Amino acid sequence: MSSGYLSLLKRKVKMNRSKRNKLINNFILASFILGLVTMVSCETYDYVSPQEYIDREMKLLDDFYTAIIDTVDNVERSWIEKSTAEAVDTVDNRNGSGMLLFHTKIGEGDSVKLYKRVSYRYIEYQILTYTDSVTNEEIPGMYLYSSNEYAEAPVSYTTFPKNDATSAYNARIPQGVNEAILNMRYGGECRVVIPSSINSNSSYITTIFDLRVTYLEN
Repeated sequence: MSSGYLSLLKRKVKMNRSKRNKLINNFILASFILGLVTMVSCETYDYVSPQEYIDREMKLLDDFYTAIIDTVDNVERSWIEKSTAEAVDTVDNRNGSGMLLFHTKIGEGDSVKLYKRVSYRYIEYQILTYTDSVTNEEIPGMYLYSSNEYAEAPVSYTTFPKNDATSAYNARIPQGVNEAILNMRYGGECRVVIPSSINSNSSYITTIFDLRVTYLEN
């Protein structure tokens, strides 16, 4: 075997060893980075159960209800006290579905009935918190979310039983809105508080709707 061939063979072996060592080093580095990312992810990921989300929502809703927002004759009033005082009538189903309705105008037309077409206009708010810049305190409030007040047409659908979640899903109507409308008359107006449990579109956020019935099938 010639000396030139042996020299070439040694260079190839040396080169292969170098490639092998480089691959091993890259593999070790990749494994270290993957382990570090996994460790950081495990340390920072905080699982929150659906029940915890519901509990947070209900705590915020209770804080919103009891927050002092008005003073009349030196008497402080919470949001719920003010809303009750200004309402024509109320429907309190907080111990049932969770809905709380304040009639602001009793319509003069017929009552809304099951399985009848109805149309309504709405303004929708969400109950969220904001941080007070002075006290750094988290304060609950209602914030405008959406409205069809000036849309070309009102929302129209066929009413369904208040506990019928399937019909609510198919009609894309919040259960709480349907429940409120079943307590209304043609031409009536109301403000209704709807927890996420009866509004599948709200992602654990309580919503408030101002509703106005504009059409009712005879």
